[in-house]
Amino acid sequence: MQRLAGVTLIAGSLLFFVGAVTPVNSRVFSTDDPLLKLRYIEEDPATWDLAMTLLGSGGLIAAIGLVPLARSVQRVTDRPILGVMAYGAATLAIGGALSWVIISSIRIARSPFEVVFGDISPWLFGTYRVFTRAAFVVFGVVLLLSGYARWLGWMLIIVGAMMFADLVPLVLPPFVHYVVFLILGAALLILRPRPRPGSLGTAHEGEPLP
Repeated sequence: MQRLAGVTLIAGSLLFFVGAVTPVNSRVFSTDDPLLKLRYIEEDPATWDLAMTLLGSGGLIAAIGLVPLARSVQRVTDRPILGVMAYGAATLAIGGALSWVIISSIRIARSPFEVVFGDISPWLFGTYRVFTRAAFVVFGVVLLLSGYARWLGWMLIIVGAMMFADLVPLVLPPFVHYVVFLILGAALLILRPRPRPGSLGTAHEGEPLP
């Protein structure tokens, strides 16, 4: 389950990155000029739709990768609360990703003019940010207490907490979430947990898989 989680997290993150770096997406979100945005989308609507599809599906796949990780947590600890917290964090991440799927779907369904000059509910963006970052923090606590590498748990906790400071200025672009997912996925493929069932003590560092 841990390896499945790692592969899924990496695959989803890479799909998101591909969508983010498509030329039309990069040009549209690198300018504040609405007329330029409109021109870029109208010049390449098919690639725009593809980029939105990759962003939505990649984000959802990455979030789903936390489900097998939650299952893995259940297997390495005899503390039921950690399993509940892990599945709760996965649910938060999926809920946030579904908000992004809706945002991407709206951008595909609307005309270029509506995409540029219309509004999308800020609640969708807020739900995405809050749920995804809360999932990082909660899963970080879970990993820290269930025998995974300490640095991995602390990374999720600290990064997630720091990202919450961005809820007002909104400086961080969405792709930064998938940098975290990518690092988590790679770590799950390289490291193995050394659980201490039933213990709230210090978890040992992960070791390379044989």
